[in-house]
Amino acid sequence: MFRPVLALMNRARYAQKFSLIFTVFMLPFCWLSFDKLASIYQEHQSAQLELQGLEAVGKSLSEYKKAVEVAGLEVVANARNKPDIAKLISKQADLC
Repeated sequence: MFRPVLALMNRARYAQKFSLIFTVFMLPFCWLSFDKLASIYQEHQSAQLELQGLEAVGKSLSEYKKAVEVAGLEVVANARNKPDIAKLISKQADLC
């Protein structure tokens, strides 16, 4: 089983032996390194997209809060029909 390999190694010079051994052991290492770097890059890209989504949610959250406050005030104004609540609603609507 190892006879062809031993015959090749016996005929090769020292530099050729070193190059052959280096190539045999480094090719799998390079392949694994490339695969790991590719997966890290994909994870980084998905993390960036997630951060962009969280920023968008954060920006819209304040607008949502204002809209809920205005809706709540409108419910109170319709329930009571008081002019002070109507003024507060118009003031909140102007801020938005």
